[in-house]
Amino acid sequence: MSPSPTRVRTQSTAKTLRQRRCLGGAWITPVGPADQNGSMHEELSGAGARIIRNWIIVWFVVVVAIGAGYSLLATVGGGVTVMVIGLVAGALVGACSAVYLLVRGEHHAIKAAFPKAPSQYDAELTGRAEKYANALGIAPPTVYRFEGEGPNVAALPWADGSAVMVSSAAQYGLTPGELDSLMALQLSLLHHPKARRNRRAVVASNLVIGFVAAFWLTAVAIGAATSGEGMPRLIIGVFMTIGAVALLVQLRRRIRWGWGLLSDGVAVATTRHPGPLVHGLRRVASHNGDPVPTKAWLGQGDHYWVVPVRKHSSSSLEVNGTEVSKASTEMLNDGELLMRASLVEDVCVRAGPATKARWDEAAAVFRGLTRGAAEWSAAPGEVDGVVVTILGMVNDDIGPVHGSWVEGQPPPWPPPVR
Repeated sequence: MSPSPTRVRTQSTAKTLRQRRCLGGAWITPVGPADQNGSMHEELSGAGARIIRNWIIVWFVVVVAIGAGYSLLATVGGGVTVMVIGLVAGALVGACSAVYLLVRGEHHAIKAAFPKAPSQYDAELTGRAEKYANALGIAPPTVYRFEGEGPNVAALPWADGSAVMVSSAAQYGLTPGELDSLMALQLSLLHHPKARRNRRAVVASNLVIGFVAAFWLTAVAIGAATSGEGMPRLIIGVFMTIGAVALLVQLRRRIRWGWGLLSDGVAVATTRHPGPLVHGLRRVASHNGDPVPTKAWLGQGDHYWVVPVRKHSSSSLEVNGTEVSKASTEMLNDGELLMRASLVEDVCVRAGPATKARWDEAAAVFRGLTRGAAEWSAAPGEVDGVVVTILGMVNDDIGPVHGSWVEGQPPPWPPPVR
């Protein structure tokens, strides 16, 4: 039994609307039941924004409680009145610190996120950026090129507009279309209304760890000056700091998860050339090496760059002496890039749905990566058919277009197949 002409037209209309949204970047309001996924990109970005909003409230309460706890550590033994006053004062200090990070934290993150390497104005890339900046409805950015062995692109606020930073490896190792699509993606994330509103929370969740260390040292100094018992407070403060940092790291992971979901929603909503964007993300993920040197080693500048620039680290989890999970920054970075490429391809090329349920599959994928890295006898973890190990993406089928990320360097043998 063949479908009726009405049903065929309805399905065709839904598919056309989805393709127009991805390819044209238009914000289309669905009309009627014909396009039940009409606001699919808004479901992703909206869900990400809600996750960030909910967890930043928890984060705020935790920071206030940490401030009160350290004040209690400094005033214990000084009498009930002194302890109560210290508790209130510590809570106020924690609240003021959290507000300061939410309001002014991004200002510090922007300065730290610029590459340490000297950069030069690039007239050619600036001219190319003006074309898609006008299409996105934003002011044309200024593009700067810096020497870097890793392919990466960033968009940062600068003066009255924005600056795009492009590494020499990205300019040499990517096709022009791939590079343009990555620059456009970062500009979209920089100027998108939801991304702008939630970026401060992501920055604050990264910077607060430095404040915790300051709380600890201040509490020990005050306690030692008032009662002369500095060593016991120092030891107790060590355990308090370890617990506080562990809790804040967990909250930061959840806030970053929301940012990833929001970012993918923006990528799906605004990309006009999904093919080059998909290939560009996968090609950048194929590079395994040190991050672009910046002062944002805590991760407060990650959301400005295609590839996060935080300091690389690794972790493992053991149960009864058996390692059950193992992860590294390279593994997680490449996994995120490949997941984003897969989502953009499914939605913008194949006209599939971009629902939160589709994105939630990433949790199972990352669990598979960490388990595969821990168990040597198990099959390595995969993301969209690509093997990702503790060292990062493993795939000889894609690499720099000239066989090397550095101009003048001979390509590896055998050269990668593209």
